[in-house]
Amino acid sequence: MKTKILFAGCTLFFLTCLSCTSSKSIYKHLTKEPATLSYLNESAKELDKLPIKVKLDSSSVWYEVYSLAKLDKTESKVVPAIFFNSWNYTFNYQIGSNSYRENIELFFKENVEREIQRSGVFNLTLEESDISDYELSVSLDSFGASGPLKVDGIFLYLFLVYSISENQHAGPGNGSSKISYKLYKKGTLVYENHKDLTMQTDILQSMYQTSKALRKDFNTSLVEAASESLKLNIKHMVKDLNVFLKENR
Repeated sequence: MKTKILFAGCTLFFLTCLSCTSSKSIYKHLTKEPATLSYLNESAKELDKLPIKVKLDSSSVWYEVYSLAKLDKTESKVVPAIFFNSWNYTFNYQIGSNSYRENIELFFKENVEREIQRSGVFNLTLEESDISDYELSVSLDSFGASGPLKVDGIFLYLFLVYSISENQHAGPGNGSSKISYKLYKKGTLVYENHKDLTMQTDILQSMYQTSKALRKDFNTSLVEAASESLKLNIKHMVKDLNVFLKENR
C-alpha cells in the first residue's frame, strides 16, 4: 500500500514539474517563428486627386505596443489516481513585439503613407521643404491580440507499462487596434477622430501532427487578426479624411 501511495505521489510530482516546464515550452513554440504583419492593399486607387497637400507631421505608437508576448495560466486541474492521472490546463496568450517580424512603428507609418497615396483624394507631401495645406498627426493607441490555448491529457500506468495521450486546441482569439488622428491647418486643429476595431480568429483543433505546428499557427492567426484590424482602421481613417477635405475645400 505504501508503495502505491509513494508511486502515485511521485507521479503527481512528475506531472507538476511537467506542467511548469510546459508553460515555458508553449511560450517558446508560440514565439519561435514570428509572423508577418504585412497585408495586401485592396482599396481602390484614387485617380482624381484634389489640389490639396497634406504633410504627415507625426506618427506615434503607444509605448505598451512594444511589450513582449505574455502567456498566463488561467485554469489548472490535475486529477491523481492509483492507475492514471489526468490534467487540464488553460492558458491565455497575448501577442507582443516578439510575436511578429516587423518594427511596429515603421510598419504603422509606412502603411499610413501607402494608404493615403493609394486611396486619398489629397496629396501627401513627404519632403520637409514641401509646402502643405494641412498637417496630419496620427497615433497608434493600442494594438494586440489574445486568445485561449487549452491542453488536456491522460497518463495511464500499470507497473512498468504506461501510456500518455494529450490534446489541445486554441482560440477563438481577438485581434484589435485603435488609432487616433488630428488634422491641423496652419497650426490650428480643424478636425480629429479615432477608429477602433476588433477581429476574431477561428478555433484551431488538434488535427495537427505536432503541437508545435498548432501553436505556431495560433500565433500567426492572432497576428493576422491584429494586422487586419489595423489595415481597416487606416483605410477608414483615409476615407474619413477624404470626406472632410471634400466638404471643406
